[in-house]
Amino acid sequence: MVKLVFALMLLTASPSQTAQQMPDPDLLPTVEWLVDRTASGVARWFRLPPPRENQQKVQACEKLHADARLAGIEMLRIFWNDKLQKDAVALFDSGDADIRLLAVETAGWLGRPRDRDTHESLLLHLRDEDRLVRQAVYAAIARINAEGAADVLVTTLQFDDGKVNGQRAALVRAIDSLGKPGIAKLLALADSGEKKDTDLVAEVFVTMRTIAAADGLPELLKNYHLSAEQKQSLIRSLKNYPLDSRRLLGWLDSRDAAFRLGVIREIAERNVSAAIPRLERLSREAADAAEAKAARQAIENLRARQIK
Repeated sequence: MVKLVFALMLLTASPSQTAQQMPDPDLLPTVEWLVDRTASGVARWFRLPPPRENQQKVQACEKLHADARLAGIEMLRIFWNDKLQKDAVALFDSGDADIRLLAVETAGWLGRPRDRDTHESLLLHLRDEDRLVRQAVYAAIARINAEGAADVLVTTLQFDDGKVNGQRAALVRAIDSLGKPGIAKLLALADSGEKKDTDLVAEVFVTMRTIAAADGLPELLKNYHLSAEQKQSLIRSLKNYPLDSRRLLGWLDSRDAAFRLGVIREIAERNVSAAIPRLERLSREAADAAEAKAARQAIENLRARQIK
């Protein structure tokens, strides 16, 4: 617990506290060594700005504070083990929201995958009074990814009213990061028979970014509760995904004419020249005039880019 508490002290203390409460001046060379060794990489990992190259204009206590925060992060990474994981879980119940937030984030980033005890402890804080702690809990549940993680996050999303700033977005990111299990639970929710559930899934699906979500899109489009406007919005969201040519070419065989039309436009936008033979066949054989016209236009655009 000593290493964890000291590291969290470094992470949470104010600049003046860091300068005043550093337990041992002899530790400063160690702090500087840790920062010099890993500052940029660790800072990117925890979404902290790396130390600026020119520190002359930064007050001494502010520089010490920034260095100490990075050292605290690195100490946790270096010394992390099962005991520290238990210590971090114990700090989920701290009366200080900042400590709870850091403990949850740390357990999520460094904790053992699929650890049931950590998962169960995180569940107790799904309704933490602090908004940022709740959002960190969603992300940590997804990263630990124990059995039932997808159920918990999708159910939490189902009953979220969307009124708390950033909360729904945090839930959606966590579900999206689970990959296929998270997307499967969302699709099941859309098929619940409740229009409000289908509307919710349609709303959040357009904000997703993973390949697992992209692969779930054709299945979601089969839902007969979706309105024409919702379907078009979902089809337009194809541009959000890092799609490869193989996947796009495979989708040209979809039985959904509206989806195929969206795929054709996406192929042209992404300059997938390998699709030209398939598009030529579609331009001749498509039963829908709009689809045949889109295929011809895509071919023209792709060939024009080849010439350039």
